Formats: sequence, C-alpha cells, structure tokens
Amino acid sequence: MLERRCAGVYAGLIAAMMGLVLRLYILSQSAYYAAVAGGQSSWLLEVDTSRGQIYDCELQPLVSTEMAYLAAVEPSAQAAAALYSALAPEQREAVTRHLAGLPPFVIEVEAPEVYAPGVEVFSVSQRSTEDQTAVHLIGYLDQEGHGVTGIEAAYDTLLTEAGGTLSVRYTTDTMGRALATEPPEVVDEGYNGAGGVVLTIDREIQLLAEEAAARHFEKGAVVVLDVHTGEIRAMASLPVYDPENVAAALDDPDTPLINRALLPYSVGSTFKVLVAATALEQGYAGHTYDCPGYIQVGDTVFHCHNLAGHGLLDMTGALEKSCNPYFISLIQLTGGESVAAKASAIGFGSPLELADGITAAAGRLPTYEELSVPGQEANFGFGQGYLMATPLQIAQLMAAIAGDGAAVTPKLVAGFTENGETLSEYTPTYSAKQVVTPSAAIQVQQMMISVVEEGSGTLAKPELLGAGGKTGSAQTGTYDENGEEIVQAWFAGFYPADDPQYAIAVLAEGMEDGGRYAAPVFKEICDGIANAGKVG
Repeated sequence: MLERRCAGVYAGLIAAMMGLVLRLYILSQSAYYAAVAGGQSSWLLEVDTSRGQIYDCELQPLVSTEMAYLAAVEPSAQAAAALYSALAPEQREAVTRHLAGLPPFVIEVEAPEVYAPGVEVFSVSQRSTEDQTAVHLIGYLDQEGHGVTGIEAAYDTLLTEAGGTLSVRYTTDTMGRALATEPPEVVDEGYNGAGGVVLTIDREIQLLAEEAAARHFEKGAVVVLDVHTGEIRAMASLPVYDPENVAAALDDPDTPLINRALLPYSVGSTFKVLVAATALEQGYAGHTYDCPGYIQVGDTVFHCHNLAGHGLLDMTGALEKSCNPYFISLIQLTGGESVAAKASAIGFGSPLELADGITAAAGRLPTYEELSVPGQEANFGFGQGYLMATPLQIAQLMAAIAGDGAAVTPKLVAGFTENGETLSEYTPTYSAKQVVTPSAAIQVQQMMISVVEEGSGTLAKPELLGAGGKTGSAQTGTYDENGEEIVQAWFAGFYPADDPQYAIAVLAEGMEDGGRYAAPVFKEICDGIANAGKVG
C-alpha cells in the first residue's frame, strides 16, 4: 500500500515538474513566437514514412512484417505523466527536452496504451528487424532511408515512389501551440501501400534453409532452385547480420555482409556428376576401375580418401563411394575439354546478374590449355585444381541433371505488383538449354539416388519421397592458424527422387566432411518442403 502511495506521489511530482518546465519555456519564448509565427495556422508533423513492399513468390511480405508504436504528442503536463510511465528510463531524458518545447513531436513507445489528451498512438511497420529473413538478398538502408545493398538498392527508385507518409496536422495559435479545441487531422498519403517488387523466393523455404543451416554450421550457404524454371526459392548465407546495426557487421571478422551463395569456392566431388554424365554420353557406361587407393598420372600420385582402396568399381559404385582415382581414370577417357564445355554451357565460369548490383561471381573454369596438362585434367576429374564455383552454380548443375539434362538460368525477381495481389509486370524467364542428353542425365539421377540410399550421402535421405545427391569435401590449398588445411564441405542434389522439383546446394564453409555437416541440412530442407505441402 505504501509503495503505491509513493508511486502516486512520484507520478504527481513528475507531472507538476513537467508542467512547470513547459510553462517557463512558453513564457520565455512568447515574444519570439509572436514575432515570427504570425499567420501560422497549422503544424504538419510527420509520424512515419514507408517504402514499397518486397514480396515472395506467393505475395507474402518479406519486409515490414513487424509493427512498432509511435506516439504523436502535444506537449502538456498530462502528456508528460502518461509518457513517463510508458517509456523506458533511457528515453525519459530525451522526452523531457521535447516536452519543454512548443511543437508536437513523435516518440516510440513500447505499447499502444498511452492515454492522455493530445497523445495519439499509431501502429507503424518496421522495415527490417534483427532476425530479418533473406537479409543478404533484401539488403539494408542508409540513414536517409535509401537502399545501399540488395533489392533495396537495386529497386530504390521504385520502392521510394511506391512508398508514402503518415502525418498529423495540428491547428496552432500564433505561438505555434496546438489548439486543444481543434482535434488533429491524420494525413495518410499512400502510407504502407501495396505496390512493390515480387521475388521468386518462397518465404517458407527460405526460412527452412536458414534455420537448417544455422543448426549445423556457422559459415556457409544454401541455394534452392526450381528445377524447371531456375527460379530461386531460397538463398541463405551464414553468418547473417542485423540490418539495423550494420556497423557491427563491418567490424566482424567473419564478414557477415558477404553473400556466400554468390562467392566462388573449391567444389570437390559434387562436380563428379558432370564427369559421369559426359562419360555416359560418350559411351563409357561400362567403365570400371580397380582402385588400389591411388592413381598415378605422370609424376604425380593422387590418393583416394580410402587409402586401402575400393577395389573394382563401376560408375555407380564410384559415385556412391566418391572414389577419386575412378573419376581421374574416367576423365582421361572423356577428355577434360568436353567436360569443361558442358560446365560452361551450364553457367560455370560466367558471372550472372540477378538484379542491379546483385551479381553471382564467375568462379573459375580451367582453360583448355591448362587442361592439356595431365595433372590438371586429373584434378578437374574430381572437382579440384583450378575449378571454383559458387553455391548457385552448383545448384545449377544439380538442376541440369535433375531436369533431364536441360540447364536453366537462375531468376530472382519475378516481377512487380501495384496492389499486392497480382503481378502487373513479369520479368523474363529464359528457356532451358539442353546440355546433357536426357538418357545420360536420367542414368546419373539414378546413381545419385544410390548415393543417398546406400553411399556417402545417407545422412541426406529425407523421410519421404527420396532424393538424389552427391557429397563433396573440397581441399582449398589454404591453411588456418594451426596449420590445418581448410576444407569446404558440400552436399548437393535434387528432391524428390521421382520427378524432381528442387535442386539444392549446401556449403558448410571450413568443415571437413560434406556427408556429416552439409548432408543433414539437405535432409531437413527436403523434409520441411514436404511437410509444408510444397511437393507435387
């Protein structure tokens, strides 16, 4: 009881103090306002501004998904008392200075229940949050509210023009004080309009990818493509950053501002599926190799990860066990140039602009001259040497195999909308081009299914509908501070096994085993897609 009485006395003292401060300030400034405010009859207070929306492929908002509360306040003793109980302690000093002035002002409050004459509370959208989804694709804004990176920058003009303002107009006296006898007018000029940019991203799949990756590694990337159209359903990069605190990301040694899905990496054994497809086209389906644990090419000995050797392997068994000597022997038959030509047709070695300022790196394909060196051709046979590719390019490779040999061009922007309900304009989708014969692609699909069912990728096996894929543990030739070689862990494939719809590439940066660290992420994404009813 005593505590409540003290609280009441404290609130009364605060209100009285603020009333006194307000009165003294008004008296000291009255002469000035009488001179300069003659004829002024209204005050327009801007509460908030908005930008055009960014949507996913199902026209679900990707930004401005959470709300905050802003209070438009006419300075008064009653407003002071009401605000002090609704504000955090660190906000009270700032609001004291505002309350000592004459014009109405805006301040953020934690809840809408602020009741006092002259206080109007508005529910406003927050453009971004600390846990913003697809943050690398969406990007962030500068202090003036313009896009700096990502879609925010690529379509800054459109998003600015599709935005609006929310204001309050007050009737004022000659001193600039709002007149209590005249209620304020809320002025909505296109605030939170529905127009904006529509991405190919599926918000549910994007969240699945981000959450699954975060459970298994700290740095890496995930890409999910539509096998038939190339539309990007998810693109996740770890670590993420807070778009409301970019300064912290700039100082982070893990470089969270970088979109790792668009950076080139050593790809390792994920590339073997293209070597296999090329060999099948050339008639080497029956090729076998007796792996003793190594293979010698010229003066160089290439070791298998199984130093004891795998023994006699056919192509399916070699892909299941990811036997390097087998694939070196295979590319010696096909020639490195023929494999490189197919890789180039899929998109390896070329940059890809997804939107203005959002460009996937070219990576690196070895030149024909480099591949004429037997040792470099051998490295190429199991995805090592000069070869580097982005997670997006590896997803393109998987889409080409899963799409019966037809390579698609990745697409990020579906189009634009004026009403948030229908697309008013579509961006073009490029036709797929046949780079592998359907029969060869279908045979490789079956081999990749065996990898998941019986081979090195069993941890990628989904609960439903099966999948095909390939592990990869790519050596980089670079070393950490302990002298250990940095290895990139991969798992990439397609889902479901029959009539594939999604190509998925998972990179666990700096992890040594794709089957252990990347494959479970693939499985969780597939299971999530099935549980969300996004198959079929």
